[in-house]
Order: sequence, then C-alpha cells, then structure tokens
Amino acid sequence: MGEKKSVLYVALDESNHGLFPEVCVAVFSTIPEDAQYQEFFCKGDRRLLCQLPSENRDFRFLFLQKNQVKSDVNNLVLAAPSLVLSYLQEKMHQFELMNLYFDGRLGREERKSLEQEFGKHTARVRARGFIKRWRPHCECARSYVQPHILGIADAKAHELYEEYGLNSSLVDVGKISHNKLVHLLE
Repeated sequence: MGEKKSVLYVALDESNHGLFPEVCVAVFSTIPEDAQYQEFFCKGDRRLLCQLPSENRDFRFLFLQKNQVKSDVNNLVLAAPSLVLSYLQEKMHQFELMNLYFDGRLGREERKSLEQEFGKHTARVRARGFIKRWRPHCECARSYVQPHILGIADAKAHELYEEYGLNSSLVDVGKISHNKLVHLLE
C-alpha cells in the first residue's frame, strides 16, 4: 500500500463588509474531508466554529487597513502570504501538496502568483477561487456549494468581525492582541 501524501488544505475568506479595517482569515486543515464540497444555506454558519482550533485544524487572521489595500490586487491574495507563511513557519512541516481555496474570484495571474509564492515552501500548490452563486433550493431557502473548510473560514471571518466590533469607526485594531493574529508582510 502506498504512503499517504502530506496535504495541507487552506481556505481564505474576508469579512466583506465594505468598511475598513477588513478582517482576513485563513483556516488550515490536514483533514481530507474538509476539501469535500458541501451545500451551505447561510453565510457565517456559527455551528462550524466548534471545529476550530483542533488537532488537525487551525486558523490565522489579520486586519487589513484601507492604506494597505492595492486597487489592482484582491484583498485575500494580498493577505495570503502573511497568513499562510505564519502557519507554515510555526508548524515547521513540509507538505507535499497545498490546496488553497479562496472565497471569490481568483484570476489566472493571481493563481500563478500564489502557486509560485507558496511553491517555495511545498512541492505542489493548487489555488482556486469559489464564487458564492446562490441557487434556488426551494421556495423558502437558497444555497451555495463550496469546500467544507471554506464554510469554516466564512464563519470565522463573520465571528471576528462581530467580536472586534469592526462595524464601528471607533475600533482601534492596533490595540487588539490574539495568539492567532498576524500582521501584513511588507
């Protein structure tokens, strides 16, 4: 019987509230089932949060300020190196394959750039974007399909947005301390 590949699954999502600071989240997993597609009926399903952190799942987050955003770069693509490299440096584990799942559109050039960036740290990298396309399910509900781990990242982004009161212009994220909080790499 062949040896199992060491695979890291990474899901990236942001709070998408249209104000700054924006919270960007990466969820990491070594559980193959987390890559399986699942139907979701609502955004930010809090029931998924009991799965974080655990022995095989972890997360990192950062706050993205308006002056850090680049008009020609997707916010999650900008935040990804800071979030992912922080995790990889802490774990000190060489994965054979890294699957990156992004909430939203991921262009060909962005995908190539990410695969090149993280290819320095793992043998193979695959990046893919998922657009929430709400589809009619029945008269009373709508749903969308994406990897399970992306649903966890979505729920965590919503939780952090609410926990830190990011809907208020009075919040000073510079004063927030958390062992999973990282800062944007220059």
